[in-house]
Amino acid sequence: MALLGGETISSGFGPCNDDHSNSIHPQIPFSVFTKDKLVKAADWGSRGYSRTQGTPKTVFNNLESQDREYMVVDKYEKKRGRGHKQSYRRSNQNYRDQKNRGIQHKKRGRPQKKGKSKKSWYQKRWNLNQKPYVVFPPSVEVQPNWGEPVESIEFPSFKDVRIVNIPDSEDVYNCGNLLRFDKSYDNLSTRNPKLVDRNWAQEKRFYNVSTSIDPVINQFSQQEGFANVYGTSKILSALMSTLKSIYSFDIIVSVEDGNIYFDTRDDYKHLETVNENAHVPPREDEDPSYNATKSLHEEATFLSKNFSQQVLSTSQQALMHTEASPFKSTGDAKPQAEVAYSYKKWEIDDKITIFARTELNACKSKQGSLVPILVRALTEYDPKVTGGWRKNLENLRNGVLATEFMNNSNKMAQWAIQSHLSGAGGVKIGFIARNNPKDPYNHVILGTQYFKTEDLISDLNLDLSSCWGTLIYLINRIKQLDNGRYMLFRDPAKKVLHLYHLPLDEYKIGHRV
Repeated sequence: MALLGGETISSGFGPCNDDHSNSIHPQIPFSVFTKDKLVKAADWGSRGYSRTQGTPKTVFNNLESQDREYMVVDKYEKKRGRGHKQSYRRSNQNYRDQKNRGIQHKKRGRPQKKGKSKKSWYQKRWNLNQKPYVVFPPSVEVQPNWGEPVESIEFPSFKDVRIVNIPDSEDVYNCGNLLRFDKSYDNLSTRNPKLVDRNWAQEKRFYNVSTSIDPVINQFSQQEGFANVYGTSKILSALMSTLKSIYSFDIIVSVEDGNIYFDTRDDYKHLETVNENAHVPPREDEDPSYNATKSLHEEATFLSKNFSQQVLSTSQQALMHTEASPFKSTGDAKPQAEVAYSYKKWEIDDKITIFARTELNACKSKQGSLVPILVRALTEYDPKVTGGWRKNLENLRNGVLATEFMNNSNKMAQWAIQSHLSGAGGVKIGFIARNNPKDPYNHVILGTQYFKTEDLISDLNLDLSSCWGTLIYLINRIKQLDNGRYMLFRDPAKKVLHLYHLPLDEYKIGHRV
């Protein structure tokens, strides 16, 4: 192969000035060499960074290290690190949290708070918003000789049970006297409270006679075909509001030739519950002991009875019934509490007819006539739990009522059902608080509130068709049992009702005073 010839230039260094000097490679532009250095280059042979092989060794790497003005132009995209996706997700999550917080605070009209998302994450992580799991003591100890339950009815069975038409009641027998409610108690306030006089409950006799030993019920049950289900308003209301119950309860059920009697045990106490449906209800092992579950229930029951007698006016005309109370004992020195009884009958269908005793506590004037009402009391044992009635009852009464509707939904639902069963015009509720949170024996009445029966049912979001459906569903299940005595027991740990078959001499029917 012959080499190309070259020309000798004596005048200097570089290509010659002739036109044919660039005829060999005419497509390459001519550029005069200067002393300036080449500072940029493109390396298409490099494959970028490798974890195993390291940086590839090329001539450009050496040049770059030797001269600071030299740089390599690399078009390859660098590989991202291992935590790129996680950091990207965190940044997006933070952006969404900030955006959501900004929207919420914009709606509320207040400045943004820092650290809210972290707190919410902490609560979700450790389930701090969940209701603590507490197992309450049973209302009665299940004995070994009862055996296994003959029926177990879970609460979800009641959810879809309701009746189309709510049955109308029929007045059968009325007895006792109703005194008027003293209107001066409607003028009470947190600045003008009234002391609770404990003598009203201590000096009077309150009768709580069970169904089977009620003389009026026994008299009408002897009539052929009069009714086949017997009870009291307190027992029926407890059954109708079963879905709202948290505490355990028990009812004795007697089945006799197609007739059903709902009774209470002789040693059973009808106690008013306190904050049964609260997020953190009172516990039996509470410290101090006067704030324990049983102590609070006894305190609330005493105050409710006392309030129902203290607010009565003896100077005004009463609503008199022709028949006296059937429970008055001739040898009892204590006077009977002023309570009237109304025996009512409900015909559900051709197979179920209910006959029950209901109670009325007072009466109030309405458009020139006297309307019977129920009288109940709500209690505050600790301002930290209720938010402080003395501070909020006057200006924020709706908030106080909303809290009580939530914390005592089962108890107040029973009040509404009892008012519905008795045919009362409404319920008068008193707000009673301790003088000192550490003193459970001295209380003051801070105010009262009257609810019409239909308004209280609506405010509690109570579905009467569902309540009646629950009762009728239980009656139909019990009618399938053989003759005998049974214990209807609400399990304290599970949402289920158990029916145990009892020996005939296991419990006496209640006649509590």
